[in-house]
Amino acid sequence: MTDRSAWRSAQARHSAAAAVAATAVVFGLRFLTIPLSLRIAGPEGYGLWLTAGSLIAWAGLADMGIGSGLVHSVATACAAEDRPAARQHISTAVFTFALLSLPLACAAIWFGRHAGALAALGLAHKPELRSQAGAVVLIAGLAFSASFAMNWVGPLCAALQEGYRASIASALAGAATLACLYSLRGRGLTLTAFALASAVPPVVCTALVALCLLGGTHRTIVRPSLALWNRGSVRTIMGQGTPLFLVQLSDLAILNTANLFIAHSLGLAAVAHYSIALALFSTVSKTCYAASSAYWPAYADAFARQDWEWLRSAASRNLTLAASAMALAGGCLVLIGRPLILWWAGPAVLPPSGLLVAMAFYFLAATCSTTTGALLNGLGMAGLRARLRLFVAAAHLAGGWLLLPHFGLSAIPLAGGLGFLVDLLVSAARAHRHVSGAMFAPVVPRVYANESA
Repeated sequence: MTDRSAWRSAQARHSAAAAVAATAVVFGLRFLTIPLSLRIAGPEGYGLWLTAGSLIAWAGLADMGIGSGLVHSVATACAAEDRPAARQHISTAVFTFALLSLPLACAAIWFGRHAGALAALGLAHKPELRSQAGAVVLIAGLAFSASFAMNWVGPLCAALQEGYRASIASALAGAATLACLYSLRGRGLTLTAFALASAVPPVVCTALVALCLLGGTHRTIVRPSLALWNRGSVRTIMGQGTPLFLVQLSDLAILNTANLFIAHSLGLAAVAHYSIALALFSTVSKTCYAASSAYWPAYADAFARQDWEWLRSAASRNLTLAASAMALAGGCLVLIGRPLILWWAGPAVLPPSGLLVAMAFYFLAATCSTTTGALLNGLGMAGLRARLRLFVAAAHLAGGWLLLPHFGLSAIPLAGGLGFLVDLLVSAARAHRHVSGAMFAPVVPRVYANESA
């Protein structure tokens, strides 16, 4: 193994381990934070905060795939040791995010001060919350716009194969939020104070990571300059970012349509059965995804440097580990899922055994598919991944619309699982063919403008 391969492996392992640990910490902190939030804000105040956050989160689509495209562009440029190109991509992304954050901040200010807009939060019959709702929306919106302006931080950490920085910041933000809420308990403070305690720590932690990047060992590459903003760099970033934006849209359709179909066909009570089972399996799946996605920039680095042995070994090992972990967890949840849900949530939301079996199949196929998806990202095959994910979304919609009335709750995970299985088989075959073809056609580094910068 070469020195570069050893370094790449070490960085990827560190980033994957940090991502898994941060995911576990965030889940644990959320378990502690929710009761505190309910005690401080009350059920209705906490519901207002969650509703405002859900509404504002849709503005994240303004990213349009820039963050995802930045990961691949910078990782590829660094692999080719093209520091001017890397700095150009970073400068383009930094100032693009800063520009896009301005209308988001203006929209937050308008929304927070406009009584008619606040009615969309369900405050028509809650006059006691109406007086504080504007401040809550304003805080949530401005915090989101500030985070959006720094939306380059996480992708840049990943591109430099230092994703552990963003993972540590995420865990610290959760801990800081918990500490702030704990200090507020029992003081009878306003909903505005609760909103500040919840919104400020994540922004501060992200800003600290940004400062570390700007002043650390990568400062000569990371330091942005408005003069380096370049349309050619935008095209390069969006060449990978636009397909991944379509993947994001497909995932939104997958996540947000199941409950609507279930409520329409089987009633609201069935939504609770489905959601509780989904929450159990998705916890393991998200952990596997956090580990596999950390290898995305490492795959890009290995592909650009034509390190075929490392690329094949890492991809095969990661797929085996993800499949094994999800299969083991899925088998256990099929066996003990019902008793666990009975203890955790009570008999009212106890799902049928068939649903747990269908969920085990679904998440095994989905986990393997997303693990292979990280490889496609690294190989620059985001277009294929977008087309396959659109197919998977169509399978979910078909399962919900056509099969749900006939096969019950198991219809959606079975149809979606078959979609992910097709995705996996096609992805693996095309990735193997792409790497095999590239072995006989060496990659030529792209020539970028402003290389003398």
